[in-house]
Parts: sequence; structure tokens; C-alpha cells
Amino acid sequence: MKIPNKLNIMGRTYRVEYDEKGLSDNDDVGKYDEQAGVIYISKGFKELPRCMDSVEQNFLHEVVHGMCWQLGYNQLYNDEKFVEQFSGLLHQIIPQLEDK
Repeated sequence: MKIPNKLNIMGRTYRVEYDEKGLSDNDDVGKYDEQAGVIYISKGFKELPRCMDSVEQNFLHEVVHGMCWQLGYNQLYNDEKFVEQFSGLLHQIIPQLEDK
């Protein structure tokens, strides 16, 4: 799966930025920032990089947060279990679509 540099969610364009320091706030590995219009993703530390599957899953996790926010589904936006499970499903399905 190719992670884009920019992503449009319901008419709003978000930049995708990599934080090599690992997004140190609360040990986060990703963050959806509505105000800044950025999805931050960590590739891990130089000494301990994350595998690409983990980075892709994390990217989709933040995208699902963005989708829920844009749809006004605040309860789902804050439901980490839903966001994690739904992004996991997307991570399984999207590569199958790209193989065509």
C-alpha cells in the first residue's frame, strides 16, 4: 500500500507527515490533527524502525479518525476499539484491490 503525501477526506486536504522522533506525546505512533490539517505518522526510531505493515495500519487508523470526524460521528471518533478494528479491515482489503 502506498501512503500518499496528501489525502482528501470530504473536501478537506490533509498533509501526511512522518515524525521520526516517534510522536513522543503519550507514546503515540500517529495523530490526526484536524486544526493543522495534518496526519502525523511515526516510522519509529532510527535504532528501532517500525515495519511497513505497522506504519500502513497506523496511517489507516488515523484516516478512520478523520473520516469519523468529517462525518460528525464524534462517538465513533473517540471509540479506539472501533477505529482500530475498522482500520484493520481496511488494511486487509486495500491490498487486494491493488493487486488487480
